[in-house]
Amino acid sequence: MILPLGDSLTRGKYEVASYRYDLWQHYRDAGLLVDFIGSLEGAGGSGSEGSFYDPAEYPGTWDQDHEGHGGATWGDVTSGAPNWFSEYSRSPDIVLLMLGTNDARAGEDPQSITHAERLITTVGSTFPAAAIALGLPPPLSDPEAEARLRDLRTDLTVLAEDHELDVVDMTVGFDMASHLHEDGVHLTHAGDSFVAERWLTEGPL
Repeated sequence: MILPLGDSLTRGKYEVASYRYDLWQHYRDAGLLVDFIGSLEGAGGSGSEGSFYDPAEYPGTWDQDHEGHGGATWGDVTSGAPNWFSEYSRSPDIVLLMLGTNDARAGEDPQSITHAERLITTVGSTFPAAAIALGLPPPLSDPEAEARLRDLRTDLTVLAEDHELDVVDMTVGFDMASHLHEDGVHLTHAGDSFVAERWLTEGPL
């Protein structure tokens, strides 16, 4: 069982289903069944338009449970996690945690790393048998926001090492031209495929 935990990069944006689809497809092709868990269900979506994705680009029936909250910061997810986790009937074996994009876009927040440590502690105490992988978010096109995100990635790396977590750096091999949506924040289908591959090769999957 896998818990995808994060923001809209986990939920999906616009007509793009998110990296979860590519993970599901990888395991399906290997003859294995993926069981995602979370208090939310769906893929894609944009504000009031709700949850959607282009089924022609993502064939097949797949498990769309997740815990990806659009626009969420480390603080938002840290605050909400205890209530969300209490809804689960089973515990995950693996937690894929990726946050920080919205912290960087909102401006420098010295509390972000404090919230990150609290959330990692909450996840670890709630699901003590789960392997936790911390994803360092992919680049942003805005130079100032990306500079803040770069600093946050550095702090998150130190935090992950202190907690002995797997660290998956989504910037390594990331191609801005093909992987980043024209909004400069979200991912294309190719970008989601890239993130899924990084989870698979560098994480506990």
